[in-house]
Amino acid sequence: MSRQRLLFRMPEDWLSSCGRNGNRPSPGTRRAYLAAFRGFGAWLTDSDDQATQCQAVADLLPSKNHATVYQVLRTWRDDLLASGASVCTVNLRLSALSSLWNWARRCRLTSFHFEDLWLPVERRTDRRGPSTPEVVAMLATCGTDPVGRRDAFIIRAARNLGLRRSEIVGLRLEDIGDGELRVLGKGRRERVAVALDPATAASLAAWLEARGNAPGPLIVRLNRGAPPLASMSGEAIRQMVDRRAKQAGLEKTVRPHGLRHCGATAVAQKLGLDGRIKEWGRWKSIGGVVDYVHSWSTDKEGPADVAI
Repeated sequence: MSRQRLLFRMPEDWLSSCGRNGNRPSPGTRRAYLAAFRGFGAWLTDSDDQATQCQAVADLLPSKNHATVYQVLRTWRDDLLASGASVCTVNLRLSALSSLWNWARRCRLTSFHFEDLWLPVERRTDRRGPSTPEVVAMLATCGTDPVGRRDAFIIRAARNLGLRRSEIVGLRLEDIGDGELRVLGKGRRERVAVALDPATAASLAAWLEARGNAPGPLIVRLNRGAPPLASMSGEAIRQMVDRRAKQAGLEKTVRPHGLRHCGATAVAQKLGLDGRIKEWGRWKSIGGVVDYVHSWSTDKEGPADVAI
């Protein structure tokens, strides 16, 4: 394949087939990978012109001088770190380029493999997020007005059901079933049923009384001037969780994913580390579970109620 033809195929062909087993990845993955691709091209060329960036990457991909390619990628990685990017951000961008080179290998453009480029991620000493009493204090700030009902359901969905922020944003009215929510999980193409506990079911019913039964996003904006049934963004959910934590008098920063950690810890205390907690969090491996609850046995509060 000529470089000119490669230029026309990249990054569109790569982004349409860089998912698992050559499938089309999620829109979020495509956006992240495209941003990494353009960032790398801009670094190579010191240019904002996308055609120039693409040409520079197209020229580098087929290079048979693997030592040079490796050194270029390593220098780019180190420059990202020096600019203040986190280790997780750097590894995500490296994953994007690794996917690009994997695609190039499938096209028989190169035989280069990524090696020793990823950075080790330091594990946090405690990843549980807020404790159960702290989440109860956050819920107490919500009240019974429409905003409070919505926020209380979001907090319970994250803590009791272990829903990720993107999963909450993606919920629609038609995803509500008989005692369950149909959730589009991380990396999935089909929705999976997540059972509602009584507390979360009651919170959902209270929110629906305020929201109404019009089809559309389940979690909607309620600020003045917002269009009817405009979906609440993931960033707005993050800000809401942090605001409720501060209103509850918590000094720590609380994020939506911390609520999932709290719920996983409670489930681990109640059920232990077996298949049931893996099913609760919709993890593919027990390793993912351990990352969330590795320190739960040190909790001085003792076993907590799974749902609050």
